[in-house]
Amino acid sequence: MYLSKTPLLVLYLKTFGVKQWLRITSYATLVISLIIFLTTTAIVGAICSRKVVTEDDIFLLETCLKTTVSVGVAQGSTAVVTDIITILLPLPAIAGLNLPFHKKIGIALVFLTGTFAIAASAISLYFKSLSLAGHSTALIITLFCTIIECSLAIIVGCAPAIRTCWYAYACKKSASYERLRSSFSKIGPVQQNGEDGS
Repeated sequence: MYLSKTPLLVLYLKTFGVKQWLRITSYATLVISLIIFLTTTAIVGAICSRKVVTEDDIFLLETCLKTTVSVGVAQGSTAVVTDIITILLPLPAIAGLNLPFHKKIGIALVFLTGTFAIAASAISLYFKSLSLAGHSTALIITLFCTIIECSLAIIVGCAPAIRTCWYAYACKKSASYERLRSSFSKIGPVQQNGEDGS
């Protein structure tokens, strides 16, 4: 999960890095999330890497399971907080851009699609906490929500580059795009002439 959100925070640093508060918040989010991610992963790795040799060692499996669920709740809580920070962080910077209002709204909406990631991580955290309390083992729902959260973080991080990529590669090098563009340009003047005559 950590690595799916890192590109988005790096994008903020490159795009809005002139704002000191945003730069500090981005770096703090990156560092704190990394520390929590590495620490919890190391704890699970240390506890669950022991080999079970006899039936008496079954308590090691139980300890591994409990630790894994506890770590899942800790990482899920971190994911929810990180998602909220990541979604809200660029909004003041976008509001301060020297752009027409409708473009500001469009840019903000791209980043606000991450609210679905917050919902997915909150649902995942809910089922992880139920599992920790021993009330549920809905592993499929938890994994599905985690996949949605990571996918949305990657999509939002890539969204600003899509237009540049489209114009750099698809628009200039595609013959079908040129045909499509020329057919739309033929339609445009006819409509304008029809509107002028009425």
